[in-house]
Amino acid sequence: MDFVEGLPRVNGKSVILTVVDRFSKAAHFLPLAHPYMTSSVARLFFSEIVRIHGMPNGIASDRDPVFMSNFWKLFLMVGVKLNMSAASILNLMGNRRPQTRSSRCIFAV
Repeated sequence: MDFVEGLPRVNGKSVILTVVDRFSKAAHFLPLAHPYMTSSVARLFFSEIVRIHGMPNGIASDRDPVFMSNFWKLFLMVGVKLNMSAASILNLMGNRRPQTRSSRCIFAV
């Protein structure tokens, strides 16, 4: 999951949440208003990603720990395995990209 920020505002949205399924490489691009809250990201993730791909078995992320701790509490309640060492996982998967201001989060179904 990448948060692409700093975009021009269109219909009140200036952030794009990108989510990539680790196995199928299917990508989803979801608009968000800035500033976004953990609850709005979680709601969007469940309504658009979980609805299509099902509940992930695991999530790896290098997103800000304060933001992700609240996001991940929701996933811990349903038994999703969480991993904060995303850099090595992303590198192993061949998804390594230049460092940006955004985060990376990969989910496995």
